[in-house]
Amino acid sequence: MPTLLASADQVGKVFNNAPMDARAVQTAFASGVSINPATCASAVAPVLEGTYAGSGYTGLATQGLQEPKPGRHRVIQAVVAFPDAAAAQRFYAQQLSVWQGCKLTDVTVSYTNGQPDDHAKITVVTDSEGIATTVLLPAGPNDPKDSACERAMSARRNIVVDVRACGPNTMTALHADPQHRRQHHQPPITTRPRRG
Repeated sequence: MPTLLASADQVGKVFNNAPMDARAVQTAFASGVSINPATCASAVAPVLEGTYAGSGYTGLATQGLQEPKPGRHRVIQAVVAFPDAAAAQRFYAQQLSVWQGCKLTDVTVSYTNGQPDDHAKITVVTDSEGIATTVLLPAGPNDPKDSACERAMSARRNIVVDVRACGPNTMTALHADPQHRRQHHQPPITTRPRRG
């Protein structure tokens, strides 16, 4: 499954060829974080155990990438396998419904390592060509106003792609590269700067 993840070079190219440091690929859900309200957790962060509990998933691979310069672009990408395409599509539809129900909701992200809480507002939720996206705008009094996060999710065959990218003027997207899809039956995750 790690071969389905985008490379650091692929991610960096869409940030104007920014160098991206890739962490080791993990096969466990994200930990050390809690989100309030919990019902909107999946719209805020990828690969949370509570999001996938009871879904019937069969495996996952996740990786964090970060631009070395502090305060710049950060990406979490994940691929999660399901028994078949129908199961992956059902999960995607369920999460899209959850995200839509969280539109214009203020959320707080708390960390167990003592890091200060993050505050954000879930804004517009879209579903275009089978890709769900939502933008999270910083809502804390000390949060940089030019640094937003976007969540994206898609289901291709039996794989759910789950990604979040944060940074100045950053938007994320799933780009279906034809050659990659032929090889892996799954589009890689890429990100692109927001235009305008």
